Amino acid sequence: WMKRRKIRRKLKKEYQLKLSNFNDIENVDAIIYAVPHDKYKHLTEQDLLSKIKGHKSKKIIMDIKKTLCLSPDKTDFIYWTL
Repeated sequence: WMKRRKIRRKLKKEYQLKLSNFNDIENVDAIIYAVPHDKYKHLTEQDLLSKIKGHKSKKIIMDIKKTLCLSPDKTDFIYWTL
């Protein structure tokens, strides 16, 4: 718990970034899923797309390590992975 608190303070002080809980996120430009935490592996396409603002075809999900179970052949959003 203390480690997370120190990380949050450092991010805010050095980079002006604020970490948020997933449930508190809304109207973002894109979602970048970079670290495969077990807590988020269950999320569905709809869970993720509901957090991104704008028209479906303009929504972007970046799954850096390709751990989410999304359909890359879908055309209603942009799905990017390494």
